[in-house]
Amino acid sequence: MGRIITIANQKGGVGKTATAINLGAALANKGEHVLLVDMDSQANCSKGLGFYLQMEEMSMRDVLTDPISGISKAVRDTAVDGLDIAPSNIYLSATEVELTSRVGGDLYLTRALRDVMDRYDHIIIDPPPSLGVLCLNSIVAADEKGEIPLPVFPGGKGQSKTDWAMKVLAVD
Repeated sequence: MGRIITIANQKGGVGKTATAINLGAALANKGEHVLLVDMDSQANCSKGLGFYLQMEEMSMRDVLTDPISGISKAVRDTAVDGLDIAPSNIYLSATEVELTSRVGGDLYLTRALRDVMDRYDHIIIDPPPSLGVLCLNSIVAADEKGEIPLPVFPGGKGQSKTDWAMKVLAVD
């Protein structure tokens, strides 16, 4: 059963995506089976691994808005053996509004991951730089709530945003 790791920070440009991709690749190179889940509509994790999705291609938007589709249909192999990705695209941004108005909207990713938990040693989630419902889904899905990596860009703003995020997430 896969361990779920979310790499989150409210501030953009602090290395969340680079950390997710590099951690995933390092674990895959050690023989682990890893799934990267791109929960950011900017889709930099997907693009960083060579996936530029069109609207009609299955993405995390489909997984979150239509639970029947299942995450398995969205998962794609990457060029790294043992590393798969559930890609995203710009259309995921509309999902934020949809999930906010749904009861249990913060649990959709958790439910979707149940389909693939036993196929992976690690599931690494790359959420958007916010504390909206897509990031909240990512945090709720993580196994260790007190061990969510928060990459920080050196400087006052990076630290202040991290302090604020830790207060919101009630991390001591």
